[in-house]
Amino acid sequence: MKATLVFHTKVVITVTGQRSISVEMDLYKLPSAQGGYPDGYKFSWIAFDPNEPLERILFDIHPPKGPHLHIDGDPVGTPYVWLGLSEAEEFFVSQTEARFGEITG
Repeated sequence: MKATLVFHTKVVITVTGQRSISVEMDLYKLPSAQGGYPDGYKFSWIAFDPNEPLERILFDIHPPKGPHLHIDGDPVGTPYVWLGLSEAEEFFVSQTEARFGEITG
């Protein structure tokens, strides 16, 4: 399974209260849609407090789970129903804001 990197970013964002949160996002495109990878995408997106690394949102995809969200130390994750890439990005941002506060910068 040779995947092509579509997008990678590693940034620090500011949320309510001037708190700094690290965000790292990797998105890969597989040569063809494969079981467990809707639309042929593989991703791992994480937002965390560098001072408290266990305070985090991890949104990733891998068989057999498919897309799912981990909050803080949750090892199992909550399944996510795939609607499309842009919807997944919006979901990640909304979950990041729900966990850490509104993104201000």
